[in-house]
Amino acid sequence: MQTPSSLHFVNVPGVGRIAYAQAGTGLPVLLLHGLGADHAIWRPTVAALSQRFTVYAPDLPGHGQSAHPKRAYTLDFGVAFAAALLDALRLEKAAVIGASMGGMLATALAVRHPQRVQALVLADPAGLGRELARPMRLATVPVIGPLLAFLDMRFGPGLIPSLVHRPERLEPGMAQEIYRMAAAPGVRSAALNVLHQGVSPGGMKPALVQLEGFSGLTCPVLVLWGAEDKIIPVAHAELARKALPAAQVHVFLECGHLPFLEEAEASNRLVSAFLRDALAAEGAAAIPASTNEGRSPA
Repeated sequence: MQTPSSLHFVNVPGVGRIAYAQAGTGLPVLLLHGLGADHAIWRPTVAALSQRFTVYAPDLPGHGQSAHPKRAYTLDFGVAFAAALLDALRLEKAAVIGASMGGMLATALAVRHPQRVQALVLADPAGLGRELARPMRLATVPVIGPLLAFLDMRFGPGLIPSLVHRPERLEPGMAQEIYRMAAAPGVRSAALNVLHQGVSPGGMKPALVQLEGFSGLTCPVLVLWGAEDKIIPVAHAELARKALPAAQVHVFLECGHLPFLEEAEASNRLVSAFLRDALAAEGAAAIPASTNEGRSPA
């Protein structure tokens, strides 16, 4: 039986009202989505992990039903927000899962506040190298052509092909959900805000490449990547493997930028087992086995 999620709101100082989905019982797991998404992108993940954990999936600032503060969306702001969100949720620490931009944020949180991150799962994260898809790099150039290319890739007909290698692998209704998230009020301006802070025509700005900090992480780390990722190259998975040999790295073949959607069952199985073992290794209370491990929503 799947545990339903419900939407809640909490005030985060310096940011405003933040929407978040919560489901399940057990040790806390915080999910951080990518650029142009919201908590709904995690639907299969929440359904699987909530069998063993209490899962929190916020809409990040500028996305979904959360506040849209008028300020620069820098990485420093993102890390301060994530730490303040944990405080607002009364969580001393949590396992953190981040995808794409959320993966960069999750990594930075673990590097800067290691006492707050019990385990780290990264799905095709930004920030381990400079390379990014060309439209995202050119969106920072103040001319209309590159901007239109970016808008098509992130908000237009090019959105699903840029994110998913095999759209037929998505659960029913998820493609429509992805378009809905991208069309939400304020999301385009938030996405461009993020890109102007962190991306140049040459790729990710060097100051935001976190490979050195990643290499010093001491918490358990799992990295997932789609071999056909068109946003952030799968070569960054090998960078992660070399920088942190203790990390578990899994590459899904015939899969794009969203392995937790395109390979939901396999991804959920890997993540659930990883978190169970990682949190048990930290001396956490025993977590009961679940016959629903890795099951995707019908």
